[in-house]
Amino acid sequence: SAEEVASWRAAGRRLLACLDELPHEQRSAFLLHNEEGFSVEAMAQTLEVNFETVRSRLRYGQKRLGGCMERYLQVLERGA
Repeated sequence: SAEEVASWRAAGRRLLACLDELPHEQRSAFLLHNEEGFSVEAMAQTLEVNFETVRSRLRYGQKRLGGCMERYLQVLERGA
């Protein structure tokens, strides 16, 4: 339905806004992993940092994105 399409588009815009809020290193790690399909090992090599650094950036970025999207969903639920 048109309402569902509008809802998904709004969620997509919110996700992009949440991505913009991440520090550059976390955003890069998230996008390389989730959009480009890089493994943690490949990201470490590409970014020229150690494996644990990449894992931390990815973990903290995912946590922040989850929190940002959760706040968005809570606002939607209150409005419904």
